[in-house]
Amino acid sequence: ENRIRGRIGREEEKGNHRGRAPLFYAAWLAFTLALALAGLGANDWETAAGGLRHGLGSAAARLQGTARRAMGCAASSEPTRGSTTGAQATEYAAYYVTVPSKKIAYSISRTLVESKLAACVNIIPGVESVYTWEDKVEKDQELLLMIKSRAGLLDKIVKRVKQEHEYDTPEVIAVPILGGSGDYLDWLKANTLPR
Repeated sequence: ENRIRGRIGREEEKGNHRGRAPLFYAAWLAFTLALALAGLGANDWETAAGGLRHGLGSAAARLQGTARRAMGCAASSEPTRGSTTGAQATEYAAYYVTVPSKKIAYSISRTLVESKLAACVNIIPGVESVYTWEDKVEKDQELLLMIKSRAGLLDKIVKRVKQEHEYDTPEVIAVPILGGSGDYLDWLKANTLPR
């Protein structure tokens, strides 16, 4: 066991990431995604990241700043030019909606963009959904809409999706955008209704 630990440590020091590093990267990705979805602020993020860094070793310390900047939570560093921090970006949200067909996907997407309820809608094919409906486990092939808009437009987006959608209970989930390219967020703002 000591020989294995010693070899892994030497490989990490040489920059070879065959040891713990793949597990660390997977854990770090899950950690940052969970924080983004939870909408934690920069201070909460710093506290949680410190605990993760302590548990996973020095590799976490090297990536902490990179991940913080990628999430837009640059609590202890200056934002790069053209980027924005979480405090400025929380007025934006990504909305997720699943649909059964391309026809419905295009209809909802076009309606949201034309009415300026969304600046952009990505249509992502190949989503397989497993869910419970009327006490029965179902499985369907769907498409996923990723709608970029303002957080304040949630009620209007939900209403419009329900008007266009064929499901009785369509999925509409809003996730705050914690940060991003300042240029992109300016474009998003210019191409959506104020509220």
